[in-house]
Amino acid sequence: KYGDNDIFPPLLEMQFLTDRKDVVAQELAKIDLHQHRPISLAESLVPKSKFGFRLGHQIYPTDSVLFTAATLTVAGDIEKRRSKSAFSYRFEPKSDGDLFSSNHRYRDWLRYQQGALSLGDAIGQVVATDIADFYGRIYHHRLENCLVDYAGKSAATMYIVGCLRDWLSRQSFGIPVG
Repeated sequence: KYGDNDIFPPLLEMQFLTDRKDVVAQELAKIDLHQHRPISLAESLVPKSKFGFRLGHQIYPTDSVLFTAATLTVAGDIEKRRSKSAFSYRFEPKSDGDLFSSNHRYRDWLRYQQGALSLGDAIGQVVATDIADFYGRIYHHRLENCLVDYAGKSAATMYIVGCLRDWLSRQSFGIPVG
């Protein structure tokens, strides 16, 4: 429904996979996730601001499907354990392919912020931060521990961790951006 990333144009291969989804699903279901090694990411500098760039990644199409499937497999277990106090996207899959709650979108966050500002004196502190390098600094060991704690040590969980390790040249930090 949304494509394989939010940086690069859609790949032609994704349309092929969509057009033949039943056959593709049968073939991908035969893959042993414990043995499968994903193909390397395509990396490119992409504009980040008027004067800046960041590294963007595109996952090979079939690996994108497998990675998304593994993520969706554990997403419900992770959502159950997430803090309800932070305003963020919430996993709530629907039959039309939408994955997130309809009342936790960016516009809803803006309304939430507007309501908080209307409280005036009730706000004692405001914190500003720059998360520009956040994704590149996520430690795999901590992520793996959280995934296993929240969703168990399943084939899907270990596949996600293995993909991150393989895609990022066996570094112990960073996740693909895009």
